[in-house]
Amino acid sequence: MEVAVLEKFVKQYGPLFDGFRNLMTSADRPLLAHYTTFQTLEAVLSKEEFWFSCPLFMNDHEEMSFGMNLGRYVFNKLVGDQNFVEACGGKARADVYRNQMNNLFDAVDQSALDFFVLCFAEHDADNDDGLLSMWRGYGGNGAGAALIIDPTCLPFNEASPLIVAKVNYMATNEREEWVVKTVRDAMEFAKDPSFDDEILKQHAEKLFEVLLLAALLTKHRGFEEEREWRVIYLPYRNPGSPVKEHIGYTLVSEKVEPKLKLPIRPIEEGPETWKFDDLVKKIILGPTHNSAIAMNSACKMLTALKKDAWVSKLVASSIPYRNKR
Repeated sequence: MEVAVLEKFVKQYGPLFDGFRNLMTSADRPLLAHYTTFQTLEAVLSKEEFWFSCPLFMNDHEEMSFGMNLGRYVFNKLVGDQNFVEACGGKARADVYRNQMNNLFDAVDQSALDFFVLCFAEHDADNDDGLLSMWRGYGGNGAGAALIIDPTCLPFNEASPLIVAKVNYMATNEREEWVVKTVRDAMEFAKDPSFDDEILKQHAEKLFEVLLLAALLTKHRGFEEEREWRVIYLPYRNPGSPVKEHIGYTLVSEKVEPKLKLPIRPIEEGPETWKFDDLVKKIILGPTHNSAIAMNSACKMLTALKKDAWVSKLVASSIPYRNKR
């Protein structure tokens, strides 16, 4: 791509990509909390792996599919406008842009089960209690635990298919307005008569990636208190990465769900020397475990799992909440 064209790309799309704050390129890396059930915590510690879920199976039905369907609808509506066709110099050029985008939408439709997400909540360093809403929603209704991760030891690998980014929260109408504006602005840029078909295709790829990230990293404003960050596996990035070798499945209520069972250790090429122990800052036991007996039992579990050094990382939430199930 010519330097002048590349500069135009960066000027237009740079701010859009920056809107999805990438933890790994940020100097300020907050602590992250993974709330889960006690059974899952035991599995994470014993197997030393995180299980990523496909976004199509997550609890917010407006996850990936909503954003992708919205993006496709808006794009095809605008690109079919006669003013855009004429501004492009004719139907043939407009079709190059349209076909490339729809091919990308089709590809993601067919590979949606190959995308995986692991969710965390931003965590304040002085908080030993966790968030009640997170305990109720994800932490076994107070009977689970929160694994507090310190990501400062993780190196940035530009070639990795894993990204770590902060979730943006919008009302449904705000998401729709954002998509319309983003697509409309991109199409104004695509009208440049100096762009050949190849550049138009590359432009479409950039627009598509922005819409895909928005679909994966935008949730309804009703979830805002979760302060969510996501580790996302993007299968189209570095398809030769060994990460994909850990894709498997699990059975949930007699249904098969795809899972990415990622070992918590360096598995990609590069100067990575971190260990699981380096990541874990603290383990917060849910409010229903706030007793000497529960704390001692958790200590014995860690000892049995050969993680004696983690006993000092155990704390119990003091929130006055009792599971009424």
